[in-house]
Formats: sequence, structure tokens, C-alpha cells
Amino acid sequence: MSQDDRELRDVLELVRDNALHLLSGVSQPPSALRLQAGGVSVELEWPVTTAPAQPAPPAAPVAVAPQVEADGLSFVTAPMVGAFFRAPEPGAKPFVEVGDTVVAGQQVAIVEAMKLMIPVNAELDGRVVEVFKDNGEPVEYDERLFALAPLGSGEESYVEINTETVVQEVFLDDFSDGLRTEGDAARWRLRPVGSLPAGDGVVHTTGDGIVIEPPGRDPETGEPAFAPSEGGVTEHIRWAAFAGRVASTGVAGFDVRPGQVLTAGTEMAAQFFGTGKHHLGDTVTDPGSDLRLGMAGMICVDMESGLVFDFVLTQNTVYALYERLPRPDRSHATFSYAVPVADRKPDQFHRFEVGLDPDAGTARWSLDGAEVLTADRLGTQSLDARYLKKSGGGAEELVVPRQVVLGFGLFTDGVFGQGIRLGVRRARVATAG
Repeated sequence: MSQDDRELRDVLELVRDNALHLLSGVSQPPSALRLQAGGVSVELEWPVTTAPAQPAPPAAPVAVAPQVEADGLSFVTAPMVGAFFRAPEPGAKPFVEVGDTVVAGQQVAIVEAMKLMIPVNAELDGRVVEVFKDNGEPVEYDERLFALAPLGSGEESYVEINTETVVQEVFLDDFSDGLRTEGDAARWRLRPVGSLPAGDGVVHTTGDGIVIEPPGRDPETGEPAFAPSEGGVTEHIRWAAFAGRVASTGVAGFDVRPGQVLTAGTEMAAQFFGTGKHHLGDTVTDPGSDLRLGMAGMICVDMESGLVFDFVLTQNTVYALYERLPRPDRSHATFSYAVPVADRKPDQFHRFEVGLDPDAGTARWSLDGAEVLTADRLGTQSLDARYLKKSGGGAEELVVPRQVVLGFGLFTDGVFGQGIRLGVRRARVATAG
């Protein structure tokens, strides 16, 4: 089976699974159902049968009629329960802003439900005068999302729609075949750690993605534990896998092109073991949130410039990382920010996405569909100084990444018998522009 065939099969499986989830929530089969993911669509129809007359149960609404007030204001409402999103991708421009003119049938937002992206369309012409919900907020069925004022006398019901904006999925892996690192079907490459060519981790395939953990075990508890450091020196990265792509620049990763927003994302969870055994004394106030004791997460890095846009997990905290690492033969300023963006529970899965807009010079971190951090003036120390963990010498300079590579891994500043178990069930890269 070729790589293209495998990717097509992965998309078809995702469409099938979402169809089953959607159908499980209705009391009787609909007459028709159509799902689309990228260029793949599935259409299902059921024959209409005649049944004996009986009181009809309340029908699940499939369309929302426009709400119109006496003063002429109309409202665009949610077509179903879900999460509200104003843009097609994290970091992309919203479909509409206050003051924009819209026409009937124009898409103005998205509601995500059961991993399906449901378009929200205006039912009437009008001008947007208010947005009631923030990006990522939960919405109920028929809840008001936008207010539209009627167009004035002589005002044309015209809106300029950028038909050149295209969302393209350039990489997708749900790990149903495990972590493919060898042969023609390889999609990932492993980073060696010391004398360990595959790093200090072993990969297990499950029914819900993959699980990575150290092969060693704590002799007392039997829990996963990192291998002892070689020669007393601990490599910060204990295990890591990177998508096996090379950009047009010749550097590892995916192209970040002008005029496009690139979004890289993963879904993952992590559990930590033995972090209370550390030897750092009173400098550790909470082992469950201290990054020095261990972390696991998504890697999004430009190998050329050293810019890092990561998400990492500790036992009870989610962090967004923004860094610039040293590069050979370069003397730029280096720094590392770690911004706590959410609390979490062990084994809780999270959806991470980082959107890079080279035209705006920005990076945006989104957690579970909601934007949690934005950095501009990339390459400089532009975030809140409270979250600055390290800062090196050299001159600051603005950087526009030409590519980034997506990966995930296990990390620690020292090995003392602790271990980490990382679960990953999806990795994706897409462009919009």
C-alpha cells in the first residue's frame, strides 16, 4: 500500500468515525447525511418507509430560522450544541468582523461538535453590528452568535469574499498503524539519546493512538523510569520523534510560506511517576508543575533559526513555550519563556495547535480550541517578563521562520528515578491562504 493510499484510508476512517458519532445522537435515522473532510466526502441515504400513524416525537432541528426583532435586527444563531469559532483555522482572519456586510448564505463562523466542523451561515442580508461569543466558547442550540442590522436605503447587499483562501491539509497521522519510523512507509524519525539510538522510550500501539514510556522500571513500584544518566550528564530530551519532512529550503520541516498561515497540532495526554523523589530540596514548591522534574509535549521548532513554539505538560499544568535556541555560527540573543495556560489532570487529553503567520510576524498557541497565547515580533523577548526562564547574550533580531518541524517528546533536566507516559492520538499540519 502506498503512502497516498494510507493517508486516504486515514481520512476515510476519520469521516466514518465521525458519521457514527453523529448518528448515535439521534433517535431515528435521518433521510440523508453528508460529511466532508478535505477532498473526501461521504453521502448516505436511507429509504423512506411508511409506518402506522402515531404521535410524532419532537424532531431534532436541522436548520435554524433567522430571529428578527421589531427594530429590524436579525440574529445568526447556533445550528447545534458545540464550540464556537470565528475563523477557519487558529491564527487565520475571522470570517466576519463588526461592520462587515454579509449576504444570505455566506459563512460567518464554525461550530465544532463531535470533531465535525459545522458551518454557520447568515440567513439574511445585513451588516454585522455585534458578536456575542468569544472564540472557543461553548454554545447551545439556537443561541445568538451575531446581530445583523438591515441594510440602509440604497446600500448594496454585497460582500467581497476572498475566493482564493484555501485550507489544505498537508500532513495527518492518527497512529492507527503505530509510529511508522522505518521503510518506505516511514513518517517519523527518532532522535538518538546518548548510546540509545531510539532514545529512552518504547512505543506501544493502542486502540486510541500510541503510548510512549521509558522501558526501565522503578524496582519498588514497577512504574516507568528513565535510564540513569551516562557519565553523570543528562540530555534534556529523553525521547523525541519528528515528522520526516524536508521543506523546499532543504531544512527539516514544513514550508512556512508568505500569504499563508501554517497550523501544526497534536492531541496528547501524559502521566508522571516518581517526581517526588527529586534532590532539589526546597527549590521545588510543587512537583506537579515544576518543569525541571519532567515534561512531555508537542514540539514545533524551526531548526534554522532556533525558534521554538511548543506545548508541554506536567502532572497538573499545561505550558506554552516560546524560545530561541543557540544555533551554530550564530550570535543572536537566546531566551526561553514558559507560560502556564491551564490546569490539567493526569491522563487528560488536550488538543494543541500553533498557528504561524509570516506576513503578520506572529505565532498563536491554541489549547482545546481556544487561543491562549500570542507572540509578535518573533525572535525578540516580547512576552511578559514574569514568564522568562532564561535569557542569553547577543543581539535581538526579528525572525520570519521559513519552515517548522512537528514532533513530540519526553524531557527532563535531571534523572533521579522518575518516568513519564505520553499518549498521542493525532498529529496534523495544515495551511490556509
